[in-house]
Amino acid sequence: MKKLILAFILAAGPAAAETCLFTHEDTVVIKGPCYFESQSDGSFTIWDARGWKPARQGGYEYREVRYAFTANVFVESQGIGRGFANLDFAEDDLSVLVPAARSHASLGMMQRHGACWLSESSALCAWN
Repeated sequence: MKKLILAFILAAGPAAAETCLFTHEDTVVIKGPCYFESQSDGSFTIWDARGWKPARQGGYEYREVRYAFTANVFVESQGIGRGFANLDFAEDDLSVLVPAARSHASLGMMQRHGACWLSESSALCAWN
């Protein structure tokens, strides 16, 4: 499990671009500006700002499909949650991750470590 030390910020509702880091199986999926939305129980979702933009009617819409990654953690108890992301493999190269239409890829059980939520395969961090 990777040990990352970053300052984790919980925001109420959608936030302007924050900074995120999302890695999965040693691949950096998101590194840089993102949108962050949290729930009252601490669960949260991030959207890669390269691929998403806030929609006028609420929520988010595609900006650039090839970067339209999103990931979330659903908190089950204090400091423990399940992670999911919209990850899939490129048809022509199974070593390349691409955004899927839905967040069906399990990131596993995640535990909060200071700044990040970590599992055996992934790290998901957000700060500003």
